Amino acid sequence: MKKNPENLHITKLLLCLKDNPRLFQNQDLNFIVGLTSTEVSKAKRYIFTNNLATRVKQGVILSDSGFKFIYENQFQPWADSENPYRPDVNLEYLKLAKQPPTLTKAIRCLADYFFSGKELKPYSMEANIYKEVFMEHSPCDNLRTEVINFISQNQKTNLTDLYEKYTSKPYGLTKSLTFLLLLYALANTKEEIAIYENHEFQLKVDTNMYFRMFYAPQRFKFKKTVVTEHKILYEISKTLLRRPSYNVLNLTKALIFAVKSLDKYTLQTTNISIETLKLRNAVMNSKDPITLFLKDIPNILVKKSIEECDNALVEKFSLCIKELQNNYALLILELKNFFFYAFETGTRMNISQRFRSVDEYFYEKNLKILSRIIIDKDATDDLWIERIATFINGKRVPKDWSDDDVAEYKLKIKEYAQKFLTIEATAGFGNYKMDVTMQDVLSQLLKLEKSKQMAVIRKAINE
Repeated sequence: MKKNPENLHITKLLLCLKDNPRLFQNQDLNFIVGLTSTEVSKAKRYIFTNNLATRVKQGVILSDSGFKFIYENQFQPWADSENPYRPDVNLEYLKLAKQPPTLTKAIRCLADYFFSGKELKPYSMEANIYKEVFMEHSPCDNLRTEVINFISQNQKTNLTDLYEKYTSKPYGLTKSLTFLLLLYALANTKEEIAIYENHEFQLKVDTNMYFRMFYAPQRFKFKKTVVTEHKILYEISKTLLRRPSYNVLNLTKALIFAVKSLDKYTLQTTNISIETLKLRNAVMNSKDPITLFLKDIPNILVKKSIEECDNALVEKFSLCIKELQNNYALLILELKNFFFYAFETGTRMNISQRFRSVDEYFYEKNLKILSRIIIDKDATDDLWIERIATFINGKRVPKDWSDDDVAEYKLKIKEYAQKFLTIEATAGFGNYKMDVTMQDVLSQLLKLEKSKQMAVIRKAINE
């Protein structure tokens, strides 16, 4: 008989055929046998080539050689004297020391299922793993609970410690199986466990982060969220969440997401109230975000502990959040009002008409560009002033500005306004009253030939 290195696969397939002669007609064949399609195909080919079994009308029956093969290559359980805590896992690829690419792909599909809601393909490797590891009454029931408890400690726990524990005696699990147990734990504790990557609190775990936990576990720590039922936190959550909640982790994530989603200008300006500034900075710089609502924010806004707080905290918190959310709109209004002030007007229509009237006198390139932006009718009022501001700044949109950029905008707007008002007055469209000096200059100008008059006007405009 030809020696085959995959005797275990052949034995498993023969044992399953012994119990179920119609096994090959079952769509769940791979799950029942615990092998991949390739492994099943190789084992089948070996069995029939070496007459270990015979096809009959009812299915497949084992030959004497088949029974002898089973006897000589008896199947051994995964648990042994050194690793008695190993589960009786049937899927052989979960026992491999090195994770094959097909298993990596299947685990990614499982992560997408838990974190993104994608469906699992029936009878696929990932569907088989789900049944083997994640369903109730699976061989991994106790281990799943253990891993949840491991990452649910009240102190920060290193992910490397989890791998060290479960890949060593008396467990002796493969890293693949430990990784899958972690996936189950993360999916079932997302409302309770704070995750830190390189000491930074993470708002949301996704498939990419999960795989970083596999390849770089040293970067990650876990900590169970403190459970509290402070009514004040429930009232505060109404400002941030669609559904109010007592859950501190959900509330913290919502606050950090709300602040970090703000435009760059709002995240760095000092042109906000002192309390809002302190609140924003506490959120951005906190090393342990879970304490934000239990300690930092109450101290910043009302100088009390969370247990002593009343509706005054709720009101101040709401005002600070609204100030941050409205800050960019106020910046746009400030830029618009200053623009109108500098150009001595009150409406967009008026300044557009005025620029259009003297457009033929613009010989400076930047004035021509500014004129085209101002005259444009298609943009909304906010987009109109944003385009003007971006042009004045030279490259960056107002959302990315600093307080220094705002100051520079006002300085440059004044310069452009002075140039424009000079051109407007020189061209005779301004609202200036003619004094004696201006009348004398005008009379001298009118004595010149037409071509010379235009040359003098152009010279005056471009000086």
